[in-house]
Amino acid sequence: MSFLQDIARHYAALPAVELQSLTFVFPNRRAGLFFRRHLAKAIARPAFAPQILTINQLFQSFSHYNIADPIDLLLRLYNIYSDIYLKPACLDETFDDFFFWGRMMLSDFNEVDMHLVDAKQLFSNLADNKDIDIRFSQLGDDSRTSIQSFLKSFSGEQQTPARQKFMHIWRCMFPIYNALRQQLQADNIAYMGMLCREVVESGRQSIGSLSKGKYVFAGFNALTEAEKQLMLILKEEERAQFWWDYSHQWLRDSDNCASLFCQENLSLFPDCSPQKEPRTNTPILHLLQIPSSTGQARETAAILSHLQPTDWTQVGVVLPDEKLLQPVLCNIPANVENVNITMGLSLQTTPVYSLLQHLSELQLLSVQRNNQILYYHKPVISLLSHPYLQSPQTVSLVQKIHSDNLTYVPQSFVTESPLLSLLFNHSDSAMQTLSSLHRLLLMLVVPEKEDGPLTLADKQRNEYIYQTITAINRLHSLLSSHPNICPSVKTLYALLCNIVADISVPFEGEPLAGLQIMGMLESRSMAFDTLIITDVNDEILPGHPATHSYIPYDMRKVFGLPTPERQDAVYAYNFYRLLSEAKEVWLLQNTITDERNSGEESRFVLQLQHQYHVPITRHMLSVVPQVTPQQPLYVEKTPEVLRQLALRFCPAPEDTKGKGLSPSALNTYVSCPLRFYLEHVCRFGEADKIEESIAPNDLGTVLHETMRELYNEHCGNVVTKPLIEDMRRKLLRSDIIEQHYRRIFLRNRQTELEGKDRLPLKVVLQYALRILDCDATLTPFTYIASEKSCRAFLPIEQITDSPTFHQIARHPLMLKGIIDRVDKVGGNIRIIDYKTGSQHCTFPKSIEKLYSPNDAKEADHIRQTLFYCYIYNGTISQEAAQNNLQTHDFFPYIYYVRNAADQMMVSISEKSEIFNGYASMHQPFSDQLVRLLKDITNPDIPFIPLPDINKKCKICPFNSFCN
Repeated sequence: MSFLQDIARHYAALPAVELQSLTFVFPNRRAGLFFRRHLAKAIARPAFAPQILTINQLFQSFSHYNIADPIDLLLRLYNIYSDIYLKPACLDETFDDFFFWGRMMLSDFNEVDMHLVDAKQLFSNLADNKDIDIRFSQLGDDSRTSIQSFLKSFSGEQQTPARQKFMHIWRCMFPIYNALRQQLQADNIAYMGMLCREVVESGRQSIGSLSKGKYVFAGFNALTEAEKQLMLILKEEERAQFWWDYSHQWLRDSDNCASLFCQENLSLFPDCSPQKEPRTNTPILHLLQIPSSTGQARETAAILSHLQPTDWTQVGVVLPDEKLLQPVLCNIPANVENVNITMGLSLQTTPVYSLLQHLSELQLLSVQRNNQILYYHKPVISLLSHPYLQSPQTVSLVQKIHSDNLTYVPQSFVTESPLLSLLFNHSDSAMQTLSSLHRLLLMLVVPEKEDGPLTLADKQRNEYIYQTITAINRLHSLLSSHPNICPSVKTLYALLCNIVADISVPFEGEPLAGLQIMGMLESRSMAFDTLIITDVNDEILPGHPATHSYIPYDMRKVFGLPTPERQDAVYAYNFYRLLSEAKEVWLLQNTITDERNSGEESRFVLQLQHQYHVPITRHMLSVVPQVTPQQPLYVEKTPEVLRQLALRFCPAPEDTKGKGLSPSALNTYVSCPLRFYLEHVCRFGEADKIEESIAPNDLGTVLHETMRELYNEHCGNVVTKPLIEDMRRKLLRSDIIEQHYRRIFLRNRQTELEGKDRLPLKVVLQYALRILDCDATLTPFTYIASEKSCRAFLPIEQITDSPTFHQIARHPLMLKGIIDRVDKVGGNIRIIDYKTGSQHCTFPKSIEKLYSPNDAKEADHIRQTLFYCYIYNGTISQEAAQNNLQTHDFFPYIYYVRNAADQMMVSISEKSEIFNGYASMHQPFSDQLVRLLKDITNPDIPFIPLPDINKKCKICPFNSFCN
């Protein structure tokens, strides 16, 4: 029989009138609900139910104060803080800066009152060590030593500004505390600790005048001093009875911190339950070690799916880390018909909270330039992609932002509808921002349908929005009542997010039916036959709480305020009490190790095993994904694939825009045929993303366009040193580079250039000047062409042995490319390719090796430049034939613009020991090119990924599925 059933059976035997006069007090609401259920079953006759309260409800019943709103308290505290601390010291601290410290101060004040600490004594000016013996003479030696240790760190000759500020605030704490209480008393409101203190200090007269009945306190353990004093008052008046759940030996063992409060409670408030021998029963214990957080949710579902209880209320799932609630709910098995969740669903886990966070980020990262509001692209895209805002219009806007590469999005760009106007409404006024938020959320409510009820998802969405609108109205009202406090929009969103995060949306359902899911504190006084406890890790159970407090540990210990040891004892009691009532317990431990979790099991589990010798069945579960053996990824050259190849690389003469085979495509094929197919045949590209700084290939394009513009007017002319000096001056004085930068990267947007834009401009300028310096050493020379577009056509029968491809392709294969520069130096025509990247110019031992992946790791640039020579040769040969002109040999060069001017030029002819000039290379290069093209069109050679010889797989956009 459980603890609550014992109490119910005991009081069910009382006469109905006597039972009705009692008030039962429990630590939480759930325990009271289940006690009422047990009492109803135990009473065989009609009777009025007794009053059942939580301890906080009991205190409120004895008080005329109303509980103050937490944000209202914070606003009031800031005004008092300004008057007492800031203004006398001529300090300037905005509400934004005070927000975090104010919440910490309120928490300290609440604890001081809950534990009835003498606030004046605690917050006294303790700078003078000589006062300690006088002020704290009633304390023990250990306590005085602790206070001296605390003072010592804030005294001495060398006082840092931080210490001085702390001591100044410490001296002002009691006046601030006192002023806040006086103001709240005048308005007949209080925070919970203040209310409890007022009830206790008002004494027997106040309590007696409000109620003459008797009280039964059941299921308590760690009492605050205020709770203790209230119980003492009622006990001395013989109006209180106490039921303690210390029946198991674990809860009475002095070596177990779970018993920390046992002896004192039993001594002060004798247990009125029938005396029994301490229980020694132990449940069947299973410890499941799972290397995953969400894996615990799946394992919880697996355990539940095998259970067949007659009463599901006897099955409990306890979540020490409440973040696991959603995964657990999503995995509830079909055999569980009803679920009772006391915790409620925090709005912090809902889409409406993420919407607020995106809006906050939008305002924080916005800038104002030239009287225009600009929004950073990331929160803009996050907002437009939010599930509550999805529409064809928002999808189109996201695509437009990507296509225009908008790092910062102008406000006018995203205000094309009333909804978007509210969404991207920029205001420095907190009140106006709240009003806009209110109107925005109302527009997001899903209206009732004429053809039927709303779906469950739409109902949930409307509930989330309604709760958030209520929080906005509440914050608006509070700020209106404090007109002197004007928080920034940043702090406003922080306030609102804190309010919303504390809101829990209750789940619909019968609280006394079905599987019980709760947090650790909600489990107090509850008993279950079958119990599942997740996150049995030392970091969570008992955990290591972060102490945000002005009051240091030593002072807390001296004055009886909560310390980490108290939390350990509270969690230990709840844990051992739950186990003592259960028959079978499943403990789930997350064994994964990361920055938040060491993967170690809770100390309570180790204590069960080594101190109490409880047998624990351990199961090490591994999360092994069921993966089928990966088949080699390749693409067979079916007739349809061959048709795609022909359509792409053998276009009709009038349909050549964007089609043809380029040198970069051939380089891709050499390194990875599969990527060649996906990227250059299927035209799959990387996902759209905003480039915040110019990409290397775009930087190269800016340089190419700059050099083209400098030399274009001199095409066909002799270039001299004076002419190059003129080009240098033009380059330095004009905005040629900036114009091309704006066109290529900024998409012609006339926005003000930032620092991240100025640096690439400087880089391109230095590259261009180096090219001119290099050219000056070659003068005089003839400049023939810039960015010369060339094409060459190969008959189908020359590039394929496949009858299928020959039948499909109706036109010659087209080779295309744009040559950066053609000039004539000392009688030699040069084909020049500018390279802004690092140098890759290792010539293989033969042309045959040029297209071999194993031997051409550093030959990409050579292969590409020779390809330009090949198509240039075809172009000028055709022009010469048409005009009866004689063709000349030419020489391939690469300009590595990162190098100094005297090391920039690399001659491929000079690099090769077996060739001199392109004419000597043409035939072997042509033969190898044709061989490669035959491989591409050969139906028997699929497109396969090659080994990552060139270390390019990690930057390949297709590596996620190619692997």
